[in-house]
Amino acid sequence: MAIIEVLKCISSSEGLENLIDGETWRELLEELSTGPDADTELNKLRQAVAEAKNRLSPEHTCPELQTLKEKVYANAADPNALPPLLTRIAELRAELPIRQHERLFARIENAIGQKHLSAPGSTGYSNRARRAQDLFTEFAGRTRIEGATTDRYGNAAGTEYDLGVDGAFEGHTIHVLHLYTNEGFNFSLPTAAFTRKGFRVDRRTKPGSAKDLAEWLADARQLWLISTSSIMLNTDHVDVIRQFWQRGGALYLWGDNEPYYADANLLLTGLFGEDLNMKGNLPGGKVVREIDPSRRGFEPHLITTGLEHLFEGITVASLTEKATAHHGFTPLLYGSAGNLITVVRNPAAEAGAIMVDTAFTRLYCQWDEAGSARYVCNAACFLAAMTLPSDEHVEEEDSKQEPSELDLLTYDPTGAFQSVCDLTGQKSSTWLVMSVEELGDGLRNTSDFVLNDPLSAGGSNCIFSNNLYEELMGHWILDQGLDPFTHKPVVECLPLVDLSINRNLRAFTALLCKCLLGGKYLPGAARLVFFAVIDEMLNSSRNTTHRDAWEYLYKQCLVNFKSTPEFSEMGRPMPLIDAMTAYFSAATNDMVQLRRCFTTVALIGRTLLREGRMTPPQVRTIARRALMKVLVGGAVASEKEAPDTVQIALLDLLYDNFHGIPKLNGGRLVTQWPSFSADVSAARRRIEDSLGETLLTPRDITIVLHAMLSINLRQYSAESALSHMLTMSPELLAVWDSEDPGDVIALLNERFAAYQMIDHSDKHMQVPPFATTYGPSVYRCHCGENFGDPTTALTPEVLLALSTARRDHFHTVYRTSKEKWYPAEGTLHYNLHRAVQRVVKEQFTEAKELEDGMMQAVAAYLLRDGKGFTCDPTLEQCINDSLQSYLSLRRAGQPHPEGVLTIALKAEQERSLCVVVH
Repeated sequence: MAIIEVLKCISSSEGLENLIDGETWRELLEELSTGPDADTELNKLRQAVAEAKNRLSPEHTCPELQTLKEKVYANAADPNALPPLLTRIAELRAELPIRQHERLFARIENAIGQKHLSAPGSTGYSNRARRAQDLFTEFAGRTRIEGATTDRYGNAAGTEYDLGVDGAFEGHTIHVLHLYTNEGFNFSLPTAAFTRKGFRVDRRTKPGSAKDLAEWLADARQLWLISTSSIMLNTDHVDVIRQFWQRGGALYLWGDNEPYYADANLLLTGLFGEDLNMKGNLPGGKVVREIDPSRRGFEPHLITTGLEHLFEGITVASLTEKATAHHGFTPLLYGSAGNLITVVRNPAAEAGAIMVDTAFTRLYCQWDEAGSARYVCNAACFLAAMTLPSDEHVEEEDSKQEPSELDLLTYDPTGAFQSVCDLTGQKSSTWLVMSVEELGDGLRNTSDFVLNDPLSAGGSNCIFSNNLYEELMGHWILDQGLDPFTHKPVVECLPLVDLSINRNLRAFTALLCKCLLGGKYLPGAARLVFFAVIDEMLNSSRNTTHRDAWEYLYKQCLVNFKSTPEFSEMGRPMPLIDAMTAYFSAATNDMVQLRRCFTTVALIGRTLLREGRMTPPQVRTIARRALMKVLVGGAVASEKEAPDTVQIALLDLLYDNFHGIPKLNGGRLVTQWPSFSADVSAARRRIEDSLGETLLTPRDITIVLHAMLSINLRQYSAESALSHMLTMSPELLAVWDSEDPGDVIALLNERFAAYQMIDHSDKHMQVPPFATTYGPSVYRCHCGENFGDPTTALTPEVLLALSTARRDHFHTVYRTSKEKWYPAEGTLHYNLHRAVQRVVKEQFTEAKELEDGMMQAVAAYLLRDGKGFTCDPTLEQCINDSLQSYLSLRRAGQPHPEGVLTIALKAEQERSLCVVVH
């Protein structure tokens, strides 16, 4: 091709500049852009331009500079030899026409970009097309993507094969009027998928008044309506939605099998007339492919990008093809029964784009089936692009007017941080850059945990070296990949520029996405992770050089980065410092303030203190509540992972105990952080240092742990458990409100209220020995009370009398119920004999002597059993005596007990051995 051959022949920047200033260059570009393979040829031209840019670079054509570079790396081990070499390199670079070179090639790239937009098959000059090019991936419109790894359904695996670029839709909100919410359908699955693309979801489950609906949709661009079985909208609501649609808003109307299309049909009738509606009920449940001759499957469309297979939904309604065609809709999806399920209509002069779908089960049922997440994301991305203005006038650039040098710089140097270069000792002429030693872990940083709470990820992303270079020197070091002074890697350079300038903010954010998120364009997350890094770098315990540079970035980010008041998809974005203030304000629900992790809450608290936006008492209240949630959240998670373990751990912490069994009046303050809760000590120390006081005292921690004893942690989330505990425990509520909870030890020892007035000299407080391996004597209490005569035959009448006498005696001395004599809450005996029998028989079957672990195993049984007077102060001695008693009978040849140990079986065993213990 002529133009590429011309570029290869040019040997100087002056020759290239003469070329692009002439008429020949414009003619060649015009010829190229109107050819049949314009896109392919333009891409070849871009590659040729890139090669020319490298070949004609002033650095590559300056012999002295190349020689100096070689000397730098030859003397890298000699720090004394480097400064004069680097100084001369900086001088040469300042003298070279590097900026002119960049400006020249920017002109070329701008010209090619304009021709690409007007080439055949491209999207033209409209604003919508220009902006959509940045929103859509290179695979837009391709259902089959050659070379891509596929998932188990045969679709290309990976979000890079979706229609929309990850993160590209930041600032675009999807309004969802979600009227069908049964079967656990909470829109969480689509919301998570949308978030990765950068969308924010504003969801309502009731329309409210027409005025409320109009205010809600005032700034909206895309509305998804999900019908239920009864009409919830009125004619005023329909008018509001019609006005939204007619001013260019996009609509996606969802119904399902009869009768779950009530409001969708109401709207369709209101917008198009009575002939357009959903009806019927057909079985679905199948995966369909691209349309076949039987008219089953989906039509290729931007919305089907990356889809070779698509789940049709569970049960579905149908649309009439003739009616949809009459109103300008294009079929998108036919079901496995041949019925029309989904249609789409592009925006027109009088109204926005609209989609109609009769299978809303795709939004929550069998979500992992073929293509569901990709389909709904593609639909949202398509509708978002369709809401971009298409008829605004686009100013043509005057090709004869050379852009200013400032316009062609990546960044605007106005307001940039000024200091001296660490290598040359000279002040930067534009801006300084900070070197990056390694790229962040993109897999970890794009996990749900980090994306949901990016301010928590600062500590794991301190990848910045603290070294500052003059801009051009920094780029040279980046080319070499190694800092000649520190011998550490340099993989990127972060500019210290004023982020209030939109151009700077965009380019700076893209660089953060590259460094922190593995190149995924998730701007909101990248910015918040970076602010968390700044907070970590300003930690007084860290040996941070160039603190003034970090302070500059700190101020820039607080004002120019944005978030919502809840740090979620809910609410309007605002400057980060304002979002933090709103998050900690009284206007935000107590529990919402704790939905971010403690590390994030502590960071926000420190920032607000530093900026004077909150007082120490205000910050301390929220931070201590967040720390309480860490305790509860850790317990809930641990109990769900290992059931019945947290209760034991709580008792071990709260009471003086014997192998986990609390001792009578053994309540104590907890002085150590529980192992079942996350270690947040580093974040806690920093916020406490800022406040000048501790968040939770041992007394506070003890109250929180004690409140957890009364609930089944497996039934709750951390937030719901905490909410429930606050209603049940006045002491916990006092700690929550930073008030005095009272006598904590007395609260703990209320556990033993039933055992406060006990005569421990009473012989009944001693555990009777085994008469046989089947248990203690059933004929005589060890206090001397007789219940019957062991020489009398065991008739039903004798057994009844024996049982009654024994039960009545135990009711008196052990406080048992009149019906039973077994241990229970408040009784003065406990299941020690049963524990010894079970443990020795099951765990130490052949043992005849006391073995290591026996006493601990018996204690574990009693702890699990939890009945009766297990808080016995003499428990250790009683367990030992009972084991010795049982083992002595085993040595005498008695077998382990078998069967259900009824009083008849015990009495018969005792009579057969002629044993009555006195």
